[in-house]
Amino acid sequence: MTTTAVPLPAPFVGDHLALDFVNSTATPDGVRVEWLADGAALLQWLLAAKLIAPADAERLRAARDGAAALDAVAQRARELRDGFRHFAERHAAGRSTRRRPPSSRP
Repeated sequence: MTTTAVPLPAPFVGDHLALDFVNSTATPDGVRVEWLADGAALLQWLLAAKLIAPADAERLRAARDGAAALDAVAQRARELRDGFRHFAERHAAGRSTRRRPPSSRP
């Protein structure tokens, strides 16, 4: 599957920022779209979500090691989002999200 960074504006349709965060990746027409591809994209998403002021975004961009640090934060954000997505998908499918002790597994 192809992954692309996004020229499109991020969709904010979940009626809650947590849902919009989980939906910050999508696969329309078989092409995975990633709105948090790197630090710059993360800042764009945060600005679009009105979670960060433009002046703060500029300060982060201008910081020493800003790009590398923002890329690392974007990686962590994707990991967090993917964990939330996995939890939601398991919950929606009716499966338990809790790990059972090894002795109680079938």
